[in-house]
Amino acid sequence: MKLFDLRKLYNVALVAFVLVSAIACTAEEETFEVVNGTESSGLVEVKIGIMAPEGDKASVGTRAVDEYAVNNLYILVFDANGVLRFNQYFNSSELNAPSDTYQGTTSAENTNYVTATIPIGKSYIYGFANIDSEVYGNIKSQLDAISSLDDMQKAKVTIQETARNLTRVGSTLLMAGSCSNNNDGSYTVSTTTKEIKHIRLKRLDSQITFNFSAGTGSTFTALEWYCVNAPTSSMLLEKNANRSATAYGNWDASNNTSDFYTTYETKKYITNNTFTFFMPENRKVAKNNISNYNDRERETTENKLNHVPGAPRTYINAPDNATYVVVHGTFEGKSNGEDVSADVTYVIHLGYLNNNANDFFSNRNTKYTYNVKVVGVESILLEVLQNQETAPGTTGEVIYLTNNNIYTLDSHYETALFEFNLDDLVSRYEKAQGFERGTLPSSLPARNQPA
Repeated sequence: MKLFDLRKLYNVALVAFVLVSAIACTAEEETFEVVNGTESSGLVEVKIGIMAPEGDKASVGTRAVDEYAVNNLYILVFDANGVLRFNQYFNSSELNAPSDTYQGTTSAENTNYVTATIPIGKSYIYGFANIDSEVYGNIKSQLDAISSLDDMQKAKVTIQETARNLTRVGSTLLMAGSCSNNNDGSYTVSTTTKEIKHIRLKRLDSQITFNFSAGTGSTFTALEWYCVNAPTSSMLLEKNANRSATAYGNWDASNNTSDFYTTYETKKYITNNTFTFFMPENRKVAKNNISNYNDRERETTENKLNHVPGAPRTYINAPDNATYVVVHGTFEGKSNGEDVSADVTYVIHLGYLNNNANDFFSNRNTKYTYNVKVVGVESILLEVLQNQETAPGTTGEVIYLTNNNIYTLDSHYETALFEFNLDDLVSRYEKAQGFERGTLPSSLPARNQPA
């Protein structure tokens, strides 16, 4: 009797377990959803718009190729836990043409869209365009290797050795961007989400243009230039930088001396007093808090005297790794009422937006125009937007023309080589002593002999 009851109890328990399992399986199957006609577990198919907008402008610049071109695209999507859920490369033929839905906000914007299957809920969505850049190389394999949001945040790209020339002529521009509808940079997707507008792409480079002119009654001809401390690398995703920080905060990929390169070994020649170049973002903070533009280019006297041409300079206030441009040219005009012919060199650190002397930033996807007016041998007016200040970063050989004499003076230290005409000296001496011209003895002491 007991044995029978035990068997009966076992059979009842087994039936109950089977029923519970069936119910559990049924409940699990009920979490599946039919999205866009396809049975999918927590995924939804959406159209993602990709927009390459105009660069943020500090002023207007130009370039030789289509800076809005998107020739290929790579999409990565991570879920709320930072796990990679979608990644796909789209070549040019797989990019969809703009539609009414995905048109850009200006005629200059190039807009495409792609279709992706992404998780429902909170996601992190990133897009990268022109990943086969001539400058940064083909980074597809690097993107293929990313498996987590942490990997994505740490990713950086490096300019190829053969492309470290500051030009981008004929190149497509590597771009990166994301889209969000939450404060933390994520995008919440629901089962009814059909499209996401937009991943707004940003170019990784800054575009820098210099224009030179001279003050009234003077002329300046810019002859050649070179750049010091151009970064070799960039974070793939933009990091927020603190302009008021007192020390660099790891928001750029380049910070050590080995992370920068200079072009003083291959000087660039200048035509029409203007030139343009490109480089990755470089955002460093001043060594000391300064309020005067002149303090941006301050060097110690020892550093100025012992500086070796073609070597990086050391500045009192400017960051050691801040980017600066050196321009050599000729100046002709008036100085203290005298005619001046000057062979001069100007040093100009990048930055100084909004009249902020502590600003040494060059941001990605931004066009900067530096309008430089040479108004004297040691004096330039630097205009970045509406800001003008006299700049001290000037050196060179100055030639003062006074009557028949030519005085060659260093623009800072005024060393001089004088050449004298004997007849002119006699004439001046006669005048000073009150003699009539020609009344001094005809026999004067020989040169290098005591008078």
